[in-house]
Amino acid sequence: MPPLQQQQQQQQQQQQQQQQQQEMNIYTNIETAAAATAAAAATTTPAAATTTTAATATTTAAAAEPTAAAIAAAIEAAAAAAAIAAEAAAEIATAAAAAAAADAAASTTPVAAPTGVAATAAAAALATQQGQQQQHQQHMQQQQQHQQQMQQQGQRHQQQMEQQQQHQQQQQRQQQQQQQQQQQQQQQQQQQQQQQQQQQQQQHLPNPGLSC
Repeated sequence: MPPLQQQQQQQQQQQQQQQQQQEMNIYTNIETAAAATAAAAATTTPAAATTTTAATATTTAAAAEPTAAAIAAAIEAAAAAAAIAAEAAAEIATAAAAAAAADAAASTTPVAAPTGVAATAAAAALATQQGQQQQHQQHMQQQQQHQQQMQQQGQRHQQQMEQQQQHQQQQQRQQQQQQQQQQQQQQQQQQQQQQQQQQQQQQHLPNPGLSC
């Protein structure tokens, strides 16, 4: 392999390794946020079932707000990782096309037909170069497959985040319904107490006919 192509390949490999590390860090943060969200959802479920006052439900809803913000940030990070992977795939395709064009130009250059030992050495060098090109192509294909897998993982993480958001919204709606029911029950109890007080007052009023 010519020194220029070898240097380009090494630079591409270094860039790909750095990009993979960045992607792994991003998806590690996403998984951490997903775990925290799942834990928050698990803690809010019994709270919704055992809510007895409006103040407790309001506190639970306020505690869910930071979790929703963390989910939104994780979704944005996953989208950014997908964009980075797409850009890297485009760069890899461009580099592969440039290398193929350089190889084609080198192969079309007219050279004198070697003989004897020179012919054997030229054939061996050509076979070595072809083997290196095949390895390089296989490496590029593996990198593209890895990027596709990372993109699919990012999409699955986004779907999980959206499902958790929907679950939290359902829990908030249930809490609001419970609050409304509790308020209605309190109003009914107050009305019953007022009616009982009115009845007691009427019973204690003096009868004008008996006083005569």
